[in-house]
Amino acid sequence: MCLAANGLKHNRIGISVTSKCVPQSVKRNRNKRLLSESCRLTEHYIKSIGHDIVFIVKKDMSKLYLNNVSKMMCKLYKKSGIIS
Repeated sequence: MCLAANGLKHNRIGISVTSKCVPQSVKRNRNKRLLSESCRLTEHYIKSIGHDIVFIVKKDMSKLYLNNVSKMMCKLYKKSGIIS
């Protein structure tokens, strides 16, 4: 996860899943959908505004469930300091 200030009054989310890490397009799209839905479900935890948040997928997550991805995302938010 990369985090940068954007100077806007809202946060922007970016998701990057490369074909080198996840070769099959079906699994790449599943990874993107999982992350998008997880972002939507966990966005109320984020207290700070004005950030660009980019998630870069390094390993295939297509076999994980949504609640597992959401828990990992909350841990990343805490580690980056955008939630307490």
